Amino acid sequence: MNLGQRGQAYLVRNGRYTLFNNGSTLPEPLTIILNPMDVCLLVFTYPESSCTIKIDVQPRVANIIVDGMQYYSSQMPLCFPWVTRAVHSLKVQTIVHIDPNTRYVFKTWIDGSTSAERLYRASTPTILVAQFELEYKVEVSSESGFIMGGGWFAPGSTCNISVSPTHVPKDFFTNYVFDGWVENDHIISRTASYSFTVIRPVFLKASWRTETNLTAVTTTALVILLTIITAILLLMKKTYLRKAFQFHQPSRDQSQP
Repeated sequence: MNLGQRGQAYLVRNGRYTLFNNGSTLPEPLTIILNPMDVCLLVFTYPESSCTIKIDVQPRVANIIVDGMQYYSSQMPLCFPWVTRAVHSLKVQTIVHIDPNTRYVFKTWIDGSTSAERLYRASTPTILVAQFELEYKVEVSSESGFIMGGGWFAPGSTCNISVSPTHVPKDFFTNYVFDGWVENDHIISRTASYSFTVIRPVFLKASWRTETNLTAVTTTALVILLTIITAILLLMKKTYLRKAFQFHQPSRDQSQP
């Protein structure tokens, strides 16, 4: 027999197994002399093929867990001679903060998988790369009104922010009025709705000034004026009626006979 494989050869004689070979290459040709009642049993172990799997992170900012073992970004790239058809687990960090205002976010594996935690079946030599995207924080604040916008943005993307209303009552006679968006003590926009391209972390604060509430002042002045006019008219009417009454009432000398 020309076997050409690693394996084990057993001779079954009188119900008992006799081992000819244990895992080493069988001799070629293999000659076994059998009696009429003998049985020859051959057990082959075929060599398992393997393939090299390279694992990396781009950019190299995140750690990765392979089959429960953690590997750091400084250890990348990783190379594994995995047995073909074997299944392995991969898990990569989803968010890596460089500082409070800069981070990298996992987006996808180079083979199209978008799951940060996955199973992978080795089949052919492959390079698996977890791809991350840089993001900057846009922080927006205001002491009055309601703001919209801000958050995390990729470099080159557009951020839209706004504040409303632009007039907020302070008290009966004054209002807070939106004055502009301020960054590093400089007003960069006077409009309540502002759009810009994100190229770095941004901290914007709405600036407000106080203004006289002309409507309230005018209304109050009119009320006071009308009150004064009404009081004057009532006083004039009262004076007129008093004089008229005195004019029509006869004096005491004229009324006596």
